[in-house]
Amino acid sequence: FQDNKSVQEYLYELTELWNIIGDVDERQRVIRFWTGLNAELQQGLWIKELNPEVSGFDEVQAAAELLEIARSAGSKGRSNQPKPGVSAD
Repeated sequence: FQDNKSVQEYLYELTELWNIIGDVDERQRVIRFWTGLNAELQQGLWIKELNPEVSGFDEVQAAAELLEIARSAGSKGRSNQPKPGVSAD
């Protein structure tokens, strides 16, 4: 599972496992990658109208990385906002 790892770190770990296992077809790689992602990223993939049963691995990977960047940018933007009740002098 992805846990606190970035998408790239998580994918690196999966790739290492797949290299050890050997022949893993694309559909199985997509499903394993997708189901191991954090729920927020999985939701974003569905919103982008991707589907683990039909979407290609490269497409899912690119979308997950983009969603992660967007989430990161959003959280940075929120951290710069003054907290309610705190003066922004």
